[in-house]
Order: sequence, then structure tokens, then C-alpha cells
Amino acid sequence: MADTNYPPETWDVLVGRVKDRWDRALIRIVSYSDVPNRFAKSAQICLVKGENREIFTIEVSNYKAGYFVCGIGLTSSEQADALIGSEVFVHRSMRPALPDGQLYPDEYIGMQIETEAGESLGEIEEVMETPRHEVFVTAQVLVPDVPEFVVTVDKEAGKVIVRDIAGLRPIE
Repeated sequence: MADTNYPPETWDVLVGRVKDRWDRALIRIVSYSDVPNRFAKSAQICLVKGENREIFTIEVSNYKAGYFVCGIGLTSSEQADALIGSEVFVHRSMRPALPDGQLYPDEYIGMQIETEAGESLGEIEEVMETPRHEVFVTAQVLVPDVPEFVVTVDKEAGKVIVRDIAGLRPIE
């Protein structure tokens, strides 16, 4: 088990799944991530299966036939078999930095949406992803994350300022 500063329950960015066992005590991981070196030697991962969450440090890693074959300190095929089907997570702090002004979808959760006039349209409860753009969901409105609606995003203040234009509010 790896030594980390983050408790396992805070590792919530899904990056893969344990497909099966390779050889005796290695696991084969299907990656959902395009981050280089995500499954490299010394990288940390949290494996989650049911209620069990455990952090591991990758000791050996090879890319073979579309999968990462990783050694994480297991010593038996039984230990490796028990991890088949586990989801693989990393901590949010392990995500690559985005360009200035961009946020990951989950970073919008809890932010307040306000009109340019200062009227509250609620707290962002969900960010829906569509093929063209994201949509911020509050109890009152759905706001497309496009320049026609979104004026500014102030991460520090926890606010998304939007234009109060036709189509923003439901017809009453």
C-alpha cells in the first residue's frame, strides 16, 4: 500500500478499470485516461471494488495490446484475481493543469449562477456534457456554457455570471 497524504475516499477521478490478471500477480488495466505516464512506474492509483478502497504505487508497468500490465506489490494470483473489476481512480490533484480560465466539469459544482444584474439563478448541481458544450444545471435553469450566455467565471468567488437573455428561463 502506498504512502499518501490523501485519504482513499477523496480519490474520485475515474481513470480506468482492472480487466483481469496477467501472469501470476500482475493486473491488466483498461485506461480511460489520455494523460501520459498515468500508469507509469511510481504512479499512485486507488482501486475501488464495492466498499473496499485501497491505494497502491505502481512498481512495474508495461503497455501491451491496448492495456497497461502493472505490478502493484501483489504476491499471489488470488490477490490479483480479487481486484478484477475494480475501478481505478486518482486524486483530483493528479489531474493535469488546464489552461488559464478553464475548469474541469466537477469544479463548477456548488458555484452560484448569477445574472449580470446580480440576480441569483441557483447553485450548479450538475454539469451535463453534450456533444457541443457543457450545460450548467441548477434547480431553476439550464445554462449552456457558451459565450452567448456565460459572461465570466470567477472560480475564487464561486460564481458564474450569465446574460439574462431570452431562452434562459423557463416559460411561466
